Amino acid sequence: MNLDGSKQWEPGPERFMTRQEVGTLLAKAEELMLRGKARRRKPLVRDAMLIYCALYSGLRRFEICELRIQDLCLANGRSHLYVRRGKNGKGRTVHIGKEFKHLLKDYLVWKSEH
Repeated sequence: MNLDGSKQWEPGPERFMTRQEVGTLLAKAEELMLRGKARRRKPLVRDAMLIYCALYSGLRRFEICELRIQDLCLANGRSHLYVRRGKNGKGRTVHIGKEFKHLLKDYLVWKSEH
């Protein structure tokens, strides 16, 4: 129990995505990415990147909406996103893995060409 007498929140399996749900979302993101690039449709590619960002970074939806290009660091062996205003208004750095880093680099190249 919390100090105020309320029951403490405990994460359960229903609060997390299953592997199947994650796989389904990744497949949809890949489909959007391929379709968007083939048809030169920026909104489809952007939507795919939003899905990838949510799954690979774990950012909250409002944190994703607040991201700016200057919040991304992919240089000098570093790869992270800076969240300027996260939970309780606090800033934080979120490290990103190789797979998401490659997706981001490909996206930035594609975006600069279109």
